[in-house]
Amino acid sequence: MLKKVHNLYFPEMVCVGETTLKVNDEESKTLPIYKLDWTEKEKTVGKKHEAWLRKYHPDTKMSIVGFYGNELPSPYASWINEMQYVISPEYKREIRRCAEQALGEWNIKRPFDTSIREMCLGPAVEFVRIAFKLLTDCAYDPKTNYYYRKSDKRILSHALLYKFWINQTGGGMVWFHAGLDYLERIYGKGLQTEGEEKNPIQEEVSFFLDEIRKQEQVINDKFARVMVDKDNEEIKENKIGEDKEKME
Repeated sequence: MLKKVHNLYFPEMVCVGETTLKVNDEESKTLPIYKLDWTEKEKTVGKKHEAWLRKYHPDTKMSIVGFYGNELPSPYASWINEMQYVISPEYKREIRRCAEQALGEWNIKRPFDTSIREMCLGPAVEFVRIAFKLLTDCAYDPKTNYYYRKSDKRILSHALLYKFWINQTGGGMVWFHAGLDYLERIYGKGLQTEGEEKNPIQEEVSFFLDEIRKQEQVINDKFARVMVDKDNEEIKENKIGEDKEKME
């Protein structure tokens, strides 16, 4: 979407072909087909986190993917990576405009308290959301040679946003920036009456959110083990120092 950015890294839209879609009974349009290339985002952000990991946890053998969760949960990773989009020039122009607006808002220096900075970043987050929402509207199903209409499309923009925000904002904010709280509120368990079974849409959303939570728990557990190991090393060093003082 934007090839070169600072601080926020968008996927690149790569043209992989074209197709002719039937617009109505009398008109058809030939439009380009795109896929998203996340390489720059993952490579650049990965380098930054690799440096952080080696600086503060030099003895850990964890990989960046295993430690930070650079990827979506496995049931959704390939789905997102293989998704295609048929994007008209008008849609592409608006997607890029929103991405550029988000980047501009995100790069404004704001020497404020954290909560105030987060509030001021609201427009940037919203522009990112709109960009991916527009992209989702262009999702393409090659089997039907038409726009993607499967039921899981309702979670597509949220999955894209989750993949986008991972490692580009604080871990506690990814859930909210990706709109997962909205998904849960609209399709979550709270809408069910006691004893009522979930409908297929609720099942789909529930499974998606559960998979995200499982992955986040794995990452949190790994981070906790690193911190425990670090604390144990510090305790050992302090104990050795105390024993040396006693001997002296």
